[in-house]
Amino acid sequence: MNVSFEDVDDTDISVLENAIYTELAECKAGATIELPVKLKNELTPVGCTFTIALPDGVRLEKDADGDVVYELADRARKQWATLQDLGNGIYECTLTPSTAAATIAGSDGTLITLRALVPEGMAAGDYRLLLANCKLQSKVDGAITDHTLSNVTTRLTISDHSLGDVDGDGRLSFTDVAMTITNILGREQSGFDVNTADMNGDGRVTITDAVIIINNILKQGQANE
Repeated sequence: MNVSFEDVDDTDISVLENAIYTELAECKAGATIELPVKLKNELTPVGCTFTIALPDGVRLEKDADGDVVYELADRARKQWATLQDLGNGIYECTLTPSTAAATIAGSDGTLITLRALVPEGMAAGDYRLLLANCKLQSKVDGAITDHTLSNVTTRLTISDHSLGDVDGDGRLSFTDVAMTITNILGREQSGFDVNTADMNGDGRVTITDAVIIINNILKQGQANE
């Protein structure tokens, strides 16, 4: 399974009935990034397995005992999770409800959140995140349904700048907000990183992204108090 650096063709999950997927993610080299694994439609699964394949050099975070660090969704606490490291950045995850009535998906469709370590010196660019070998069974009124799931490819973008740091000065400030708004108004400006401005990952720069940057600045200020 080749997950090296390459141009990435994201899967359109809108054409899949019950896709398991990760949203696009962005960070700087040397950072830890959260990877929420989500279910497109809320179901009541009696079993769920998938394989996540990370780019070369990227590995899931592990604790002192060598176990992969993960967090279950709010409504997914009545389940068991096991993760097997298959090597070369490939991991197999199994989610099993501990009660027949458990709903795995959280309120936002999140099944499980993993954290990945991006190595120092990793080149900026788009890398492939692959969810494959997805198997899902759901149960409704005693009837079990097997769902056919396609492999889903999304992106991990390694940026030269931190997300929101649109001017590349190494910190979040209201200059970043002003430049983002200027871009929204359609005015050209030098030094503006449009990829870093897309805070919610929807492929566009809108006022929503500017608001998220403002909120992150305010949170940053509160943390420093």
